[in-house]
Amino acid sequence: MNRKSTKGGIALLKVTPPQTFVRPVKLREFQNMFAHIYNRVNEGYYSIDHLLSRFVVEVSRIMEASRKDRREQIKILLPRVFSWYNGVANRLEIDLQESLWYKYPGICTYCLREKDCSCTTEHDDIPNLQNILRRLRRDRVGREPILLTEHQAFHKKLYFRQNDRIMLIQTVSHIVEEAGEVVDEFYKKNDQGIRDEMADVGSWIFATANKLDLDLDKLIWERYPYECEKCYHDQCVCEQPV
Repeated sequence: MNRKSTKGGIALLKVTPPQTFVRPVKLREFQNMFAHIYNRVNEGYYSIDHLLSRFVVEVSRIMEASRKDRREQIKILLPRVFSWYNGVANRLEIDLQESLWYKYPGICTYCLREKDCSCTTEHDDIPNLQNILRRLRRDRVGREPILLTEHQAFHKKLYFRQNDRIMLIQTVSHIVEEAGEVVDEFYKKNDQGIRDEMADVGSWIFATANKLDLDLDKLIWERYPYECEKCYHDQCVCEQPV
């Protein structure tokens, strides 16, 4: 079925993706969806340096919106940031599910709490910390968030009390900081560092959604229902990618 939408007052024909495309609910399914929509055009148009710079640009836009307290605009920009986040992950062949679990294996990896993280800027020295983390990373069953909604809920359970005490602009500024660290680790050729910083970007994306009481799963699907937000094809054919 085809449907019409408007952009800039102009009616556009919007093509519904074939029924074979199932709505994603798992984090990994969302990553696969963005790979299907954008990998071909991203790889044909962007060098990895250009792709990373575009990611940082999108993050800077949401920073500007938060500085001006334009919360409705953030609702539009957050799914775009998530799209570019997945674009970088797909180009670098990073499994976001694995990276997030490694960095956040059901707990805060600094204070080891399962909820209501109590970390400050200084972290306690926990004996045998790495051995504890290795065990927790192996113990996945019933503990690992799989659905995108579960990831958002887990990060809310873990960090909402901490994040509720800071301003929105401070929350969003962490996305900017972590995106910069992704780029830094990339140029250092530190593969594990890249994966860890990508996990941190995801955590602060969830934190921003939680701060504004947004359903990230719903926002992303409304913006990207297995199609490009600009050309509406299930595989983007934009002459200049969005």
